[in-house]
Amino acid sequence: MEWYVLQALTGREQDARAALERAGFDARVPTELRPIHRRGQWIEQEYTLLPGYVFVGMDFEPRLYRAIKDAPGAIRLLGLFEEHPTPLPQDEAALWGLCGPPSALMPSVVEFDAYGTPRVIDGPLTGREAQIVKIDRHARRARVLVDTGDERHLVRFGIRPADGDAQ
Repeated sequence: MEWYVLQALTGREQDARAALERAGFDARVPTELRPIHRRGQWIEQEYTLLPGYVFVGMDFEPRLYRAIKDAPGAIRLLGLFEEHPTPLPQDEAALWGLCGPPSALMPSVVEFDAYGTPRVIDGPLTGREAQIVKIDRHARRARVLVDTGDERHLVRFGIRPADGDAQ
């Protein structure tokens, strides 16, 4: 089975996912438990990582295209070339948590050296330091440049400092 990216109307991702699952597809909308500072405490709240996109796991056949396209809010499959979409590379599927059972991703644990250079020691951003565009240590967010099919996105991921300090 390979993973494909379906562009959907923002806010309709869960409708498309549910319809695709009823049709027999493995469909997921990647979410993460993002650290939020509220009332003096850090809590984790579930957020959609890539609004407007649904990941569909299948062995693609052209006859399946109509069933996917008919999902509520579906716009198009990314990477469509001569009616065959381009599957997501395995490392990108791992980033979105598609290689295991469906669950929200946990924030990546990041440590910083004396110069402030980040090193991800655990979580979905492990080994992706080169893709990190900016880290806001205070807000516990990392902006990461990722590819999905034929598009490039700047996505915010939650991080957790290894030393437990927000600064």
